[in-house]
Amino acid sequence: VSELVDHLPVCKLPNTPGWFSGVISLRGNITPLFDLHELFGVAVTASKRRMIVVGRGDTAVSFWVDDMPRMVTLGVDDDVEGDPPLPDFVRTHASRFFLRDGQIWIDWDVKQFFTALGKLL
Repeated sequence: VSELVDHLPVCKLPNTPGWFSGVISLRGNITPLFDLHELFGVAVTASKRRMIVVGRGDTAVSFWVDDMPRMVTLGVDDDVEGDPPLPDFVRTHASRFFLRDGQIWIDWDVKQFFTALGKLL
C-alpha cells in the first residue's frame, strides 16, 4: 500500500540526523518522514518535492520523492549479474537488482529497511 502526498506540516525532532526529516500527521497517525536523498548523498532534482507513504496505520513510513512514481515492469532480461555499486545498508535489505536504461532498480524489503533505519535514530 502506498500513497503520494503533497506537503504536510513536518515536525522536526531535536537531536536527530539530517536524513530524518521528522514526523507528519497522516489521518491522525504519526508517521516518520525520511530524506533518502540526504541519507545517500543524492542531489535533489525537483523544485517541489512530494512525500510518498508506504504501509498504513502505525506501520506506515514516508519519504521524499522528486517526481511522480511510475510503473516499471522488470524481467529476467533486466537482472544484474553480481553486486551493483550500492551502499552496504541498501544491499543488506535487497533481494534482487535490475538494470534498465542505465538506472539500477532494487527489489527490497521496505519494512525491514525502514525498521533498521529507525534503529539508527
